Parts: sequence; C-alpha cells; structure tokens
Amino acid sequence: MGRYVKKRGDDAETQYWYPGQKVDWMQGAIAIGSGAIAGVAIRLVSGSTMWGAAVGFSVTAALAGMYLGRRDARALAVTDTSRLSGLVLIAMAFLRALAKGSGAALAAIVIARAATPGVWTEWILPLVPAVIGAVAHHLGMFYENLEKASQVKVKASESELAKFAAEMRKAKETQAAAAPVETPTEALPPVPERQDIPAASLPGEVDDKPRWPQRTGPETASFQSESGAVYSRRRPADARG
Repeated sequence: MGRYVKKRGDDAETQYWYPGQKVDWMQGAIAIGSGAIAGVAIRLVSGSTMWGAAVGFSVTAALAGMYLGRRDARALAVTDTSRLSGLVLIAMAFLRALAKGSGAALAAIVIARAATPGVWTEWILPLVPAVIGAVAHHLGMFYENLEKASQVKVKASESELAKFAAEMRKAKETQAAAAPVETPTEALPPVPERQDIPAASLPGEVDDKPRWPQRTGPETASFQSESGAVYSRRRPADARG
C-alpha cells in the first residue's frame, strides 16, 4: 500500500492511503502513455483506426505485462508473511490480474469494432495485444528471477564434482578448526638432590661400611638400627651349608 502525507499545520498532517506503490502507478502511466502515443502516430500515418488501436494496445500490453510480471515475481518471493500482509498481497494480486484481464478484453473489443471485414482482422488481430501482454508478463517474471539469481554466489550450473570438492574443503576446514591447539609446556625447575639421605642398598648387596654394629650369632645375625628397626641377615657360609 502506498501512502501520501499532506501537512495541515505545524503539528497536524493527513495521510492518504492508496493501493500499490508510487512506482507502480508511474509504470502504469508510462505504459498507457506510450501506447497512446504509438496508436495516434500509426493512425496519422496510415489513416486506419484499426491499425492504430492494434499497435497502441500492443505497446501498452507489452510494457504493462513486463512491469506486472516483475511485480508478481517479487510478490511470489515473499515467504514469511503475517495474516494482514498476506491479505494485502492477495488483494494486490487480484488488482493486477483484473487490470491485465480488463486491458486485454478492452483491446479485443476496440480492435474488433474498428476492424474491416475479414478473418484476419476480425478473429486474429484482436487477440494480438492479449498474446503480447501474456508473453511480456512471463518475460518480466523471468527477468526478475534471473536478476535475483545473478546476485547469488553459488551458481546453479555447478557440477557434482565441484559440489563434492566444496564439501570436502569445508569438512577439512571444520576439522582443522575443531582440533585442539597444543600449548607449549613450561620447563619444570630441577629438583635439588638431598645430600643428607644416604642411598639405600639393594637386596643382596653388601655395604662397604657398616651403618650399624655387627653382631654374631649361630645361624642368623639380628641387629637393631638407631631408628629402632630390627634387621636380620643370613650368613653366606651358613647358606652354602
């Protein structure tokens, strides 16, 4: 819906709503004006009202069909609509269809009334503006869709191999992005060795210097260290015997 705002004062204004947009009415005026100019020119050159009406209505039907076809394509591209906006789209589509049908019927009546007797002039020529308008309408829809498709980065003519390569490249990028990032580990400071703790002997080893007093016994020597632990050691001679 179009809106025209008229100032009534400093704080007052009046809004006028009308069907369609301003550009739609301008395009309609251009189509009707171009057809009228073409029809008058052919009437003055040929002196035939029939040919003037046929040419004039054909020019108007071509321009109007192109404009309305593009308008219908834009209306069909709307997918997410509310209830009110959907009703508005339906009403505008009804008005466009009414204009196209009424214009084609009016052109056929005028040309048939002004035609001279004959099969071509009475039965075929009145249908020419309607056919031209229908073809122009489809061309307008095709042009609008082609203009939108040209703005899309991914072309519809891509082969399956190109699509597969794009999917593989995307999978590699996703895998690389999901891989954990290795952070450098800081070197730990060296642990100082404790010099006050003597190294322990392995089982079966004999210390060079005894750390506790040696005691003798008949078969097994038992002794007690300074810490209170009791140790026993079998003599090698007894073990061999």
